[in-house]
Amino acid sequence: MRKYLRYFLFLFILSIFSAAVYYHELIAYGFSQLKGQLKIIWNARPVEEVLKDAEVADSVKYKLLLIQEIKAFAVAELGLEPNDNYSTFYKQNKDELLWALSATEPYALKYFEWNFPFLGSVTYKGFFDKEMGLKEKEELEKQGYDIDWGIVSAWSTLGFFKDPIFQSFLNKTEGKLANLIIHELTHGTIYIKNDVDFNENLASLIGDRGALRYLEYRFGKDSKEYQEYIMHRQDSKRFQKYIVSGAAKLDSLYKHIANFNDKQKLQLKNEMIDALILGLDTIPFHQKEKYLQLSDDIRKSKNAFFMDYLRYNSQEDSLVKVLDSQFKGDIKAYIQYLVSQNK
Repeated sequence: MRKYLRYFLFLFILSIFSAAVYYHELIAYGFSQLKGQLKIIWNARPVEEVLKDAEVADSVKYKLLLIQEIKAFAVAELGLEPNDNYSTFYKQNKDELLWALSATEPYALKYFEWNFPFLGSVTYKGFFDKEMGLKEKEELEKQGYDIDWGIVSAWSTLGFFKDPIFQSFLNKTEGKLANLIIHELTHGTIYIKNDVDFNENLASLIGDRGALRYLEYRFGKDSKEYQEYIMHRQDSKRFQKYIVSGAAKLDSLYKHIANFNDKQKLQLKNEMIDALILGLDTIPFHQKEKYLQLSDDIRKSKNAFFMDYLRYNSQEDSLVKVLDSQFKGDIKAYIQYLVSQNK
């Protein structure tokens, strides 16, 4: 019996060791993410404590109180789940905290995917360790992928941790802040495994509609805050529509040139992207310069730039149709329905 016990113990240890070797990159990445998240959690201060601190500026306290009000509104009026998120404040000063990486095929609007336990397949990957992220970015670039790499200002841990308010949140206008908080709270309420696009499109829709409702409730439709958000929203919608349309044109091009050689493909791809960038100047933005400045990002990220907009906006029309026709614009009823379907 002892002989068999030793044998099974040896097999168990061997299997653990083999798994550790096989998944060493995933384990190292997970440890890095955990370390980064815990650093934030340990150094975040309770909002109540910050509000009592005489050395904290009134402008900071105003935004902190506003976030608490937005959260309460989202729970009571929109049906999002109550939780402990945004009850702490993390002052990062000028530190960059998290970077996100996504990659797409060079001649197809198709994401590279990562697979994680519990979360399933995802089309972007976050890094608290910048060097680790840059290393993976370079490896994907060597394989020919188009890359989008940049700083992340907000994210949801889907209930695994208590998400704090970051100092960077406080630079946003009331409307953009409401959109951000409601967007992230939507992720904490509904998360469909293996369907990043649906999750992001839904959170974008609820964040936008919820922000409008909150601003009307808090400031009124004639207020500066509401009208400022309306102008931002109009610009954002025009840009989204143009980029999604551009993605459709690129998709059509790639299907047409599927049998061309790589040199021809690259030339035609770059010509179309340049034409799309030039077309930005024809759009009647309220803040045109802000969107024209994205030209360099489009040239650098190429397909990845267009795919990132599809991730957040490609399903908007169908989701709006369901919300408005089946639920008469009642966000709370829509949220309750989705939650019941995801149990």
